[in-house]
Amino acid sequence: MDIEELRKNWERQFVREEIDRLREALQGYGERRSIEIESEISELKNAEHSSDHEQRMASLDDDRSFLPELIKLGDELAILALYKKVEITRTRLLQNEIEEAKRIDLSNAREIESRLRLDLSEIDGAYGVDELRHLSNAIKHNGVVTKGLASCGGWKVGEKLKDLGVEYESLAVEAEKYIRALVDAIEAHKNKYEMAKATS
Repeated sequence: MDIEELRKNWERQFVREEIDRLREALQGYGERRSIEIESEISELKNAEHSSDHEQRMASLDDDRSFLPELIKLGDELAILALYKKVEITRTRLLQNEIEEAKRIDLSNAREIESRLRLDLSEIDGAYGVDELRHLSNAIKHNGVVTKGLASCGGWKVGEKLKDLGVEYESLAVEAEKYIRALVDAIEAHKNKYEMAKATS
């Protein structure tokens, strides 16, 4: 295998370990804290009542009810980070491989398609990455399903976002497919461009 092939294989990898670790850290903390809270509540129930007994019970109850929100927040952050990583990776790949890409707005899919003649909506994983984009926007704007997200199917406009951990896992796989396919699409685009240049 030559150096160019090794480089392409490396580029095809979309590593999301840091995002997974963020989720795992919050989930682990939530599980540990839940056990601690239940233990403290049990101890308080068996202890003699003191002046701050009810206040401490209320505080522990608040902590317990916040834990699911903490896990949800971790899933939201993971989805936002995943889409940001896709954007950064796509930009880097396009700018490193296609000279003209340095002169256009790479956040605009239409501009990529028209200026680079590269249709990113047709590559493997593109539909999932588009759903990821809409989900990321919905998280940032009130945490409810938007029209854009509902257009991806399986979502209803105005509903609260839920099951974000499941969505993250599913869309992370799509993001990985997308980046692999993007590397191949860029390579095909470069080869086509070089062949056209050679024949002109």
